[in-house]
Amino acid sequence: MKWYGGANKYKNLFVTDAAAGGNDEISVIDMTETLPEGILPAKTIAICKNTETKDAIDFIASTNVSHVVQVDENFNKQMATSIKIITDPEKYLFHPSECTLGPQKESRYFKMAISCSKEKRDVVEKLLKFAENLVSISSIRDSLALMADELITNAFFNAPTDSEEQHIYAHMKRTEIVQLAPNKCAEVFLTVAKDCLMIGCTDLYGSIQLEEFIKRLQKNYGDSKTFNMNMGHAGAGIGCRMMIDHSSSFSVVAKKNQRTVMSCTLPLAQSMKSLEARKKSLHFSFI
Repeated sequence: MKWYGGANKYKNLFVTDAAAGGNDEISVIDMTETLPEGILPAKTIAICKNTETKDAIDFIASTNVSHVVQVDENFNKQMATSIKIITDPEKYLFHPSECTLGPQKESRYFKMAISCSKEKRDVVEKLLKFAENLVSISSIRDSLALMADELITNAFFNAPTDSEEQHIYAHMKRTEIVQLAPNKCAEVFLTVAKDCLMIGCTDLYGSIQLEEFIKRLQKNYGDSKTFNMNMGHAGAGIGCRMMIDHSSSFSVVAKKNQRTVMSCTLPLAQSMKSLEARKKSLHFSFI
């Protein structure tokens, strides 16, 4: 990797294998500095410290740099996630938990296909029960339930498109029932690691659009008085900002018209207030 300017002061904090560290197509920059000439935004990681989510999203919108990593106790893990998404997004689309948390015992993985929106409550309860059987989630249970609910809602109402790439259900009431085709089922997943967990949902539409998605995030973070809960047809889902606010990192990786994986990570044993106060790492990739 190539480290530029102020990012170099954090280089010694990053521990990785030689293959990843030697990948010269990846640039690492300081988010507060001017972008170096010649870098590829889609293959650039911006490092920051104690940066608010609004500022990180504004930076992404103005530069097209798709990865913002906070310098905190998860720095190495988040850097590794960015590297894996940049170098092999296809692998991430099919193995997001492994790319983010590393290999875990089979008993630490929860996956469930869901074809009808009316199944959402049952799936969320099963997911919570699975997590509770492995670790204590009392301090983050509400956050985890919110994320599961919003991820599933997005997969059913914002992701589906027709043959002309028009969104089918985006403007329907979220209380209505949506049935996906058998070959278009969404998949909810949860992976429980030693000190954190990752929750996400995969849809088989790949309809999310980066520019519109970022614009809507900007709008939602731009003015808390006009916080728009419904992210609409961009595919972000209702309450996307709430998912980010309750997480330590947020990722969206998509392949056009094929697959989108939206996920959050959050540490165990932290209160909702602590989660909301955490600075967020963000990962985006659209191929």
